[in-house]
Amino acid sequence: AINASGTYGAPVSDVTNNFSITPDEISQEDREDLAIKAVTSVKPDYAVGLYEKAVTISYNEESTDYDVRTVFADYTVEQAGEPSVTAVGYAGIYDGEPHGITVTATGYSNDEVFTVYYSEQELTADNYNTVGKQSLTYTDASETPYTVYYYVDSKNYRPATGSKTVTIGTAPLTVKATDKTITYGDALTAINDNALPAANGLKGVTLSGLVPADEEKTIYAEVSYA
Repeated sequence: AINASGTYGAPVSDVTNNFSITPDEISQEDREDLAIKAVTSVKPDYAVGLYEKAVTISYNEESTDYDVRTVFADYTVEQAGEPSVTAVGYAGIYDGEPHGITVTATGYSNDEVFTVYYSEQELTADNYNTVGKQSLTYTDASETPYTVYYYVDSKNYRPATGSKTVTIGTAPLTVKATDKTITYGDALTAINDNALPAANGLKGVTLSGLVPADEEKTIYAEVSYA
């Protein structure tokens, strides 16, 4: 038999003629009498890999003119093309929560395992397993979008690659100084304050728009009146 190959998910290759005869001086009549052909045990759902001795020889064993000895061959199932993936970026304002891109492969059986790697640099077959991460998110606002590269790896399909962006804009925050009352003639500097955290809230100012993930203790402001 002669080695054969096919693509994952496609019909099994026709291996009928994947054989050679030694010696090759056999007459056409004898060839027809022997009815030699190659066959394979590989099925369409076989995973990518090398299947040793999966190509065998079938012949008319009732023929008595030859002592037929067969040699088996291998069948290789090769990766199919890139899987169909959907990649979605993110755009929003700062909310204190982590955000990243979403990459999914759809339309495949539950047995098909896809692993997505993410990185801030372009991913290839040479580096995805060393610089890629299976999770990459951002929390802080940025003037420029974060670019995230992805690499979708699987056993039975060639890798799918690409990139999307994560855009996090600044959130609006209103800081209002606390109203003060003084006696005419008193110096304004007497009511100036530092907006330090106090036991019952931020001292000297009130805030509007602070996201739950942040605390008032992160805020400091100089408060002066004029």
